[in-house]
Amino acid sequence: MKFAFLNLHTLFYTRGCGQFSEVYIHKKDYREAMKISVRDRENYLKNMESADAIEPGTITIAQEMRNDKKPDFCFMKEGDIFNLGDKELEIIEMPGHTAGSVCILDRKDKVLFSGDNVNDIELLCAPAQDRWRLLEDWHCIGERIFSQKDAFEICGGGHGLISIEKALDTLDCGKKILKGKIQAEKQKIHFFEGPFYRYKKIYLYNGSFDELHNGR
Repeated sequence: MKFAFLNLHTLFYTRGCGQFSEVYIHKKDYREAMKISVRDRENYLKNMESADAIEPGTITIAQEMRNDKKPDFCFMKEGDIFNLGDKELEIIEMPGHTAGSVCILDRKDKVLFSGDNVNDIELLCAPAQDRWRLLEDWHCIGERIFSQKDAFEICGGGHGLISIEKALDTLDCGKKILKGKIQAEKQKIHFFEGPFYRYKKIYLYNGSFDELHNGR
């Protein structure tokens, strides 16, 4: 049986994809995928574990699987369909968290794999000269996806299931930012520190990863 790994976005913690011979990513995440090391992933996991943001023992699993092997990267894009025989997976581009972030829609089982695109702690860290435009585009695509009310009933996020209501709150947070109704305040969330916007129980950051980790 042949396996292929569909990577919804590429950041520090995706170095483990070297277990697979073939990994699909968006081409805008390729450069990031090529420079990530095992050390990056382990440092990130240590920070996550210290903030109680992941299950205890996760770092031990990562260390046991320690290797810097890189798979063969293949590119996927908006509208691509992966035929699994009894179902199809549809790729929907949603840049914001990273430049190449995507969602994967399974219309048969009514599941949207949203990755880190609509989390309750949403980090819009894709490189952008115009961060306001990035936020506008992310929000516009999100509203288009979640307007398909009959297409999915479950939203599978990158860190667990997300209720549709909470995902909509995340998009509403973006809308209120764009309308100037809420302002960012410097806060520490887990081990992140930077200017976060807050709406209900949603926190949204729009800036670079380096600034977020340096607490600027």
